Amino acid sequence: MNAYTALTQHAVRWLRNLSPAGQPPGGDAAPPRGEYASTIADIDHTFPASTNTRLAAAVRLVSCFAAAHIVLQLYLTQQQPYWLLPALIFLFLFTVYVGLLYWRTDLLDHAPSTFDELSTAVARARREHGPPFGLVWSGARYEGLVTVFLEYLHGFGGRFLDATGHAAVDSDAGIRALTAMRDSIYRDLIVPRDVLAWQEEQTRFAFQSGRAVAMRNWPYAHPLLADRAASQVAEKFAVALMPHARGGRSAATLGGQQLAINARSRRPDAAYALVKHLTSPEEMLERARVAGEYPARPALYDRDELAAAIAASPAQIRRVIEQAVPRPVTPVYAELSELLQVQLHRALTRQREPADALHDAANAMNALLVRARLVAE
Repeated sequence: MNAYTALTQHAVRWLRNLSPAGQPPGGDAAPPRGEYASTIADIDHTFPASTNTRLAAAVRLVSCFAAAHIVLQLYLTQQQPYWLLPALIFLFLFTVYVGLLYWRTDLLDHAPSTFDELSTAVARARREHGPPFGLVWSGARYEGLVTVFLEYLHGFGGRFLDATGHAAVDSDAGIRALTAMRDSIYRDLIVPRDVLAWQEEQTRFAFQSGRAVAMRNWPYAHPLLADRAASQVAEKFAVALMPHARGGRSAATLGGQQLAINARSRRPDAAYALVKHLTSPEEMLERARVAGEYPARPALYDRDELAAAIAASPAQIRRVIEQAVPRPVTPVYAELSELLQVQLHRALTRQREPADALHDAANAMNALLVRARLVAE
């Protein structure tokens, strides 16, 4: 049984212990009332949540669900979970995912802060210590490739969309970012060509087996890497922000999960009670310990229990979260990502030059945005 299955079964058992009225044991919940009852909807969708500016974008996303009468409005009675809207709440931030640089503490003296430093340090570690791979990341043609590109893009000072809402991936910064990714494979030889078919798990296996100096991956990998019975890098790695280039800044692609209540389900009281239970400090600490998921309550980052649960500095992880960058909040994001994935992969497999690939991607993305009436021609 994996960690997610165990935690899900735990939640189901807790829900079954609710009283017939749908209140938690000894409950003080203030669930939403309505004509329709409800069940939990675990909306696995990324939205910006770490600054006031990103909260404004979150309002636009949540309003789509609310306007369509998909989710019920919730009401806060106690401490808010991390980075939640102060007034009309339609969903609770459940877990926070951010892209991380995992690096071998036995092979590197410190976490590289720039892409040039990363390339130099990883190449030196390979020469001196012999691991076959330098840096590994998810390079298959899927959403994971976009999340890696976003960190390079912001690291070079670029943006996904410009201030008018048009695609900006083919800016000078975007071209330099994609060129750097490709050069790391074919010129610098620190990233193996294998990554062009890898997703998160293949990347993790390479790092966990001791075959890589550094890795870009999500928080879920941390407890698996720290398992001394199954990992060759247990107690030999640390995490940091991805590097940046001159003129850019280190960034972590934002991901995560939110909990909402289905507006047409039959037990809103029970659903609200479960949301409250799952977003409690104790449950968030448990998910951090078992599944490596970062909690969504800021107060937990000051508690010793979290440091023990995630085997990393909570203050450092909070700094990473606060550098998180969202994927664009738009109803056509999936389609935009698909268009970009194709061209990113063509450039990385040397079927296209980075500039040509990104120009084609931006043109196709802008055409989509115009058809969707999200931007002017």
